[in-house]
Amino acid sequence: TWSELIIEGNKPQAREQFATIEMANKGFIIVGGLSNSGGTTIFDDVWKFDYTTKTWTQLSNFTTKRYNFSGVYLPFENLAVTYGGKNEDNTIDDKVNLFDIKFIIESLR
Repeated sequence: TWSELIIEGNKPQAREQFATIEMANKGFIIVGGLSNSGGTTIFDDVWKFDYTTKTWTQLSNFTTKRYNFSGVYLPFENLAVTYGGKNEDNTIDDKVNLFDIKFIIESLR
């Protein structure tokens, strides 16, 4: 059965259409997304969730504000890769972005 995990402290603002990238069974990161709560907000923030401590940590911002895109983790390269989505002016983005997450993986050990 499903149960809600109660998170105390700092956490990302509620959103949809973000990329989630799982990292070596230690945690995951979320990138960007969209909120229609009180007007449309497109995010460029990056957050890490640590499975062990059950805490969120905000990392550096993404290259652009983006939503409705995909991401994967390449474990042998310690890279997060994102592709596509829509940007702030609602045009479809065809960029591939790489994010070195070696320091994130090491902090989750």
